[in-house]
Amino acid sequence: MGRSSSSKAGDHMDGGPGSLPPQWNASPWGAPLPPRWAEMLAGLDVAFQPIVDIRTGNCFGYETSLYEKNKTGYDDINTLCDWAHGEGVLPAFLAQLHAKMASCFVRLPHYRKTRLFVVLDARVLVKETVGTNVLEPMTAIAQRFSLPEKCLTLALSGRFPVNFPPSVLESFGRTQRGKAQLAMDGFGVGCSCLPLLHSAEPDYLKVAKFFVDGIEKDLKKKILLRHIVNTGHQMGSLVIADGVQTEGQFSICKDLGCDYLQGPLVQSPTPDPDALLADYPEIERLSNHDRRQQAGDRKVIKGQIETLEPIPISTDMTDVFDKFRANKHIDFFPVVSKEGSPLGIVHERDLKEYTYSRYGKELISNKTCGRRLRDFVRPCPVADINTKTEKILELFAHEENTSCVLIVKGGRYVGFLSAQALLRVINEKSLAIARDQNPLTKLPGNNVITEYLANVLRDTGTSYAVVYFDLDNFKPFNDKYGFRQGDRAILLFAEILTQELQSGTCFIGHVGGDDFFAGFKGVPREAAAAAVLHTVDRFSEEARSLYDDEARKHGMIAAKDRHGVMREFPLLTVSAAMIVLPDGRSPMTSDEISSRIAEIKKVSKSAADHLAIIDISL
Repeated sequence: MGRSSSSKAGDHMDGGPGSLPPQWNASPWGAPLPPRWAEMLAGLDVAFQPIVDIRTGNCFGYETSLYEKNKTGYDDINTLCDWAHGEGVLPAFLAQLHAKMASCFVRLPHYRKTRLFVVLDARVLVKETVGTNVLEPMTAIAQRFSLPEKCLTLALSGRFPVNFPPSVLESFGRTQRGKAQLAMDGFGVGCSCLPLLHSAEPDYLKVAKFFVDGIEKDLKKKILLRHIVNTGHQMGSLVIADGVQTEGQFSICKDLGCDYLQGPLVQSPTPDPDALLADYPEIERLSNHDRRQQAGDRKVIKGQIETLEPIPISTDMTDVFDKFRANKHIDFFPVVSKEGSPLGIVHERDLKEYTYSRYGKELISNKTCGRRLRDFVRPCPVADINTKTEKILELFAHEENTSCVLIVKGGRYVGFLSAQALLRVINEKSLAIARDQNPLTKLPGNNVITEYLANVLRDTGTSYAVVYFDLDNFKPFNDKYGFRQGDRAILLFAEILTQELQSGTCFIGHVGGDDFFAGFKGVPREAAAAAVLHTVDRFSEEARSLYDDEARKHGMIAAKDRHGVMREFPLLTVSAAMIVLPDGRSPMTSDEISSRIAEIKKVSKSAADHLAIIDISL
């Protein structure tokens, strides 16, 4: 793709290409940028990559990068920063780079409704000479290009071990940042990620691409990503999955609770503003595949949300006291930024020292030496309104001494769930699950299985394998030993099925009687078949314990068949009929699937390994 004139460097900066107002090159950002660096920077194009809402496909922001990288000889912005740092020009280089990116950003048609993510190298922040607010140059850039409030987001990398001076840590606070927000870039792989998460209070965690790449087949990465997402939400940060390339990666990131995503699945970096969209319908389509369960959870959550009016962060402390006084039954209030994003909560107990002091209110309200609302804001777990109830409950359970979970929609505060509301959510969810599960095994029943299969048939862009299990010789076993022992056999298989198959990529259900169902999502054919065979073999072995010694000795029992004739029957086994549905397949109906299952069900019972497989062609 050729260079776009709308994104050329320096077109909108005073004094010619690469130049900046003198104050942007002064302390704390170092000496002016040498001419050869300014010339090199002026000749590079800025590329944008969209960051979108994982549930709606709405463009939330853009990450910036350098498009024509070969002009520098370095692969990315981080290595270019290493070069600048080695030559002692990193502060001035970053100042000019950020201004260049902002000048290109404001040429995008819908820039006012999105955010600009720019790299912030931590090495410019470690000197004791840094001023009291290290984000002042960012605020100056935001003002110069008339960027909307909190539009500029600084992506801070944890690549290097850093010890920030107290002045830097003070300016990092989420409520201290003026017109800039903070993101942790490449979170999870740098040597300073956790210390920075603790001290910087980022608004966003950008999960490193390492955790997304190959996550479909890597259980350890799923476990780690789940913990990263939970940690971010408990700290009040929203989570961005970086480097998403496939629908399988998208599905897992969404299921684990990521709020936003970026990567080739959405769009690769481009310098062409006309190629960038405000919405990405394909992401919305992928998200809607599980809309039934999502809608059910959202209905439960929405019915319990309390819509307490939040307090803006700019509110004077006198007004905060008055708000608590006027609402004596309320222990806390949510606190939001100017644009409505949640910053945390302010709790009444934190103000008691001043409330009961003779001059406390006057002291705290003193504009010269008093404290501001931002000094009393506590972090609080945050969840999107579309988050599954189980994920919200997990957030609340892992956060000590929290009063609530703040609920957002599109990143903006819409209400909160208190502890009492969460108990009601648990109750409603439990009742809903009970209605849709088999009363004996407690596994999902026919209604849920039908919904799952309908979603599978709609999702033609993802590979699946669906399996129908049927216990062999169950009727004669049940007739000889009685229904209680028959129930034990069914419960035994349900337990084995749960232990062997149930995971983030496998759904299991109980059709009824001795019939069961399983569905594998994005699992290779060979791996799914191996898991099914292991389940079949394990049941055949463990089912022997349900028989008396004589039956186990002879490997059979005598019982009446369906026609009332006495005959010998082998011990319990289970047969499996598996249908493999590749990605990119033609649409199918549930009747077609049922017909195919019936077709191979008889084959599976006569197979030596009790497994029959049909591969659906594209």
